[in-house]
Amino acid sequence: MTLLCNFLSALRIASITPKRFLLQTGAKNYGGHLGPTLNPPVESDPRVDIEPNFYYPQEDALFEYCSETGAKWNVIRPAWIIGAVVNAQMNAIYGVGVYAAVQAHLGKTLEFPGSITDWTQEHAHSTAMLTSYLSEWAVLEDACENQAFNASDTAWTTWARFWPELARFWPELARFWPELARWFGAKDVGKPELDESKFKTLEMPYNPPPLGYDVHV
Repeated sequence: MTLLCNFLSALRIASITPKRFLLQTGAKNYGGHLGPTLNPPVESDPRVDIEPNFYYPQEDALFEYCSETGAKWNVIRPAWIIGAVVNAQMNAIYGVGVYAAVQAHLGKTLEFPGSITDWTQEHAHSTAMLTSYLSEWAVLEDACENQAFNASDTAWTTWARFWPELARFWPELARFWPELARWFGAKDVGKPELDESKFKTLEMPYNPPPLGYDVHV
């Protein structure tokens, strides 16, 4: 936040007013990190105010700057970003890849660390390339001024599709599906735990959650 505010102040001091100012935030704008939300998210969804969100003051600072200077704005909100980006600690694939590589090297089973609900839950993602193409299009189109856009491939996938090595079960499909196990050479693949008595149920501390009504996870 301080970095953005300092930059906006510098633009004022230097009497530089950009035609369009693009701010990239993310899907946490919709509160998915706090519990169940309305899915899929829509750019016009209201802010989730059950706890402070560092994206909101960034947007407010940008809106204030644009209102004062006449600059136009765009906000781009990517979903989970996948891809090879140096020092991208929030890239979900890194952790999964390290785990798969270690298990394959040790000759151990690539266990799935979750429940059947996690196994079958659908996820959409973004990529650096998709986000950059959307950003370029938004800032160059006059009709897109002063609007926010979600960056998502809308290609819903599940861990059930990504995790196992399909070649073990459907050899004729192996060349089409570069799943995690095959990428790293894991020989044995674990399925999700089905015995619910082995799980500890935790309640999110927010009631109601971002979805707006009582959901326990």
